[in-house]
Order: sequence, then C-alpha cells, then structure tokens
Amino acid sequence: MNTPKAVADELLALINDRDEIKKALIELGAVVADDDGLSSYPDKIRGLKPARLKIFKKEQFYQWKDKVLPDMEFDESFTSHDMSWLFGRCPNLVAVPNIGGIETATDISSFIRESSKVTHLTLPDMPMATKAEGVSMQSGGLTSLTIGDMPLVETLRNAFRNGDVLEYASIGDAPKVKDVYCLFYLDSKLKRVKLSLDGGLITDCKFMFEGCSMLEEVEGVINISSVMDSTESMLSGCAELKEIRIKGCMVNISMHQSPKLSLESARFLISEAQNVSTPKVISLPQSLVDRYPSEMAELGGVASGKGWTITYR
Repeated sequence: MNTPKAVADELLALINDRDEIKKALIELGAVVADDDGLSSYPDKIRGLKPARLKIFKKEQFYQWKDKVLPDMEFDESFTSHDMSWLFGRCPNLVAVPNIGGIETATDISSFIRESSKVTHLTLPDMPMATKAEGVSMQSGGLTSLTIGDMPLVETLRNAFRNGDVLEYASIGDAPKVKDVYCLFYLDSKLKRVKLSLDGGLITDCKFMFEGCSMLEEVEGVINISSVMDSTESMLSGCAELKEIRIKGCMVNISMHQSPKLSLESARFLISEAQNVSTPKVISLPQSLVDRYPSEMAELGGVASGKGWTITYR
C-alpha cells in the first residue's frame, strides 16, 4: 500500500526525470517551453536531427564495415573535397549516405568501387569534379545510377564497368571528357543508357560498351571526332543494340555484331562521319542492307564520297 510519503517520493522522482529529459532535449537543440507537458516530449525527440558526420579526408570510409552510415558534410579544414575511394570496398554498405555540399566534390573516382551491396547511386550536378574514374567499378549490386552534369570532368575511364546487374545509367552533360575507355565494359544486364558526350574531345573510346549483350538504346550523342587511332571493340558483343548516335568518326569502326541496329543509327553514323584522306571502313550488319537495300545503297554513296567503304557481315 502506497503511503503519502511514497507517493510524494515517486512524484518528486518523476519531476526530476522530466527535468533531466528537458535539459537533455535542450542540449540537443530542441525547443522546450516551461509549460510543455511530458506528453509533448516524444514528438520533440522524433524531430531531433542527428549531427552530420564530418568528412575530413579522402578514403575516409574505405573498407568500412557498417551497413548504414549517417548524414555527412565536409569539414571546414578539408578544402580539396576529394571523394575518391570515399566508400570504396565497403562490404556491407547498402546505400550512400546524404552528403551536404556533395556538389562541390572535385574527384569522385572509385567513389563506391567494389562496394557490392549498394543498389542505387544518385549524384547531383557535379560542377567542380574533374575526375570520375572507376566510380562504381565492380560494384556488383548496383542496378541503376544517375549522375548530373559534369562540365569539367575529363576522364570517365572504367567508370561503371563490370556492373553485373546494372540495368540503367544516366550521365548528364560532360563536354570536356577525353577518356571513356571501358566505360560500361561487361555490364551484361545493361539495357538503356542516357548520356551527353558531344564535346568532341574524346581520344579513347576502346571497349566502351564491349560485352553489353542486352544493351538496346544509347540516348544522346557520342562525339569521337578526336579519336585518331582506334575504336577497338567499342560495341563488341552488343547483340541487342538498336539505337546509338556516333558522331565525327574518322577511323575504322565495327558495328556488325549488332544485327538489330536501326537505319537511323547507321544514317547518323555515316552522315556525321568525317571526310578521310586514306580509305577507312565502316562495318555494319548484313541485316541492315537486307531490310533497307535502297536506303543503304544511297548511304553507301554518301560514305564513298567521304572516302569510306561500307562492308556488311
């Protein structure tokens, strides 16, 4: 049986507990008025935002073991904003945390490289980034990725290669890119890509889509007018490819492994190819001339006038 003294003691303890909770809430940034009842405290607790973790160096979370990481922001002392390998080789990470000011990053190379449990990657416009090599290379769980405009990026070498389950990729305007070597190499489940690589500075496009056996459409222009040596295996193994727009070609190019290639894709390639002084060859699938004999005969004349020979296989 509770005595008056016991009841009073319990009430005093309750008041003390309330005051301690109020003090803790205020210390964490919550607004608590003197007349706020205890019943209001749960919503105040739910409304608290945890402090953002500070990023103070590149590779800071390299090989980190946690599945989930808190929101982050750059420390004032970390002026380079280099995010290379920031979440590389994290075996359990399932999602990239929210990073305040991420658009000021200067390097996103190997950002989630070999972090195989991350399923989606979305980055905003990256106006300060100059390098983006191996961004999600060998991240075998990634199914989709979206990156905004990258106006200063010069290299996308190996950026998204060997994505075993990657199905969709979108890359914003990247007019200064020079290197797209193995960009989507062996992404065997990739079906659709949206990109903007029309700056005309690309010098290496070898193996760009090699082994993308399910790729159907590449939306946007790939300007290879500065490629002087080879387009080796740029589209090897792309058996489902229908739509792609390649501009400014001046070296031999092979597209014969894409029997479903559209007439519009072939027309764009030939119409936008450069005049060449030494004979060059465009290799196309036999199915094109079978489906569109008169149109391909006309395009053959256009190609011949520029110094090209079209072969069909």
